[in-house]
Amino acid sequence: MINIRDIAKLSGVSVSTVSRVINKHPHVSPKTRETVLKVMEEHNYSVNRNAVKLSTGKTHTVGVIVPTVNHETYDTILQGILTEANKYDYKIMLLISNYSAEREVNFLNLLRDKELDALIFVSKIVEDEVLIQYSQYGTIANCKRNQLPNIRIVHPKRLESYLDIYNIFKKEECFPVFVLVPKKRNISQSTNEKCIAYEDILSVTVDPYLNTQIFNYMDGYDYAEEIFKHKGEKKLGIHVNSDKIAAGVIQYASENNFILHEDYIIISEGNTLAGGLLGITSIEYQLPLLGEVLFKSLFDEKYNNYAIDYFI
Repeated sequence: MINIRDIAKLSGVSVSTVSRVINKHPHVSPKTRETVLKVMEEHNYSVNRNAVKLSTGKTHTVGVIVPTVNHETYDTILQGILTEANKYDYKIMLLISNYSAEREVNFLNLLRDKELDALIFVSKIVEDEVLIQYSQYGTIANCKRNQLPNIRIVHPKRLESYLDIYNIFKKEECFPVFVLVPKKRNISQSTNEKCIAYEDILSVTVDPYLNTQIFNYMDGYDYAEEIFKHKGEKKLGIHVNSDKIAAGVIQYASENNFILHEDYIIISEGNTLAGGLLGITSIEYQLPLLGEVLFKSLFDEKYNNYAIDYFI
């Protein structure tokens, strides 16, 4: 059976050069790389990836932790991560936490045990201290605003966008303004930032108008009945987490003769095709770019503490 030394001899290069070609090291000339690969192909030489892993200590695999799948935000960020990973010939291991801190620790153990080169938390439940503890085993990127020692941080400018959103409601003199979100503020940074912006701009407590466990079209449709009970002389304001939820609210409103922009204003997040068709304001957070930068941050410190702009 042909081995790496045979490939080197047939290619007229050193064993270390063949090794660099196998490991896709950038410091190999295109001509040399082509020669070595051609010899490998002619002799049906297959790389023992387990041996490469043992010799380099690298798996060329990055874990990406999301709480669930079939979710517009997470899926779109993942697209960006995959795009960037393909450029560097990295594999992505998708890890579903189901909002479980215990499962997230199990995934961190994959980093500790050298099954992964790095980890990206698109969303997390585990305490910050746990991330810091595991950072000794490999690079960890987190899609949250708060800075942590030895953790790469990449985040959208959500707080700034929420300040803009509630300023729109204030300018339009909407009252009351409802907030529909999936998670409570004590477990969700984005919900907490919504609440901070709400109370700062509108100068009223958010608690009576904050509604959690709103995930999809039907949740938006069902809860809209409660919202429109509060319709008075002023327009209602409604801030929702996604265009799907917005569609449910708008459907209920239409069936009950409430007119968008006259009786109520709704502002969503995601800027999907559905939002455009509905004719609503929907915030664009550049989520594919967020995913790309999350991946880049694992290997380039200039992307650490990187904030992604948004558009209204």
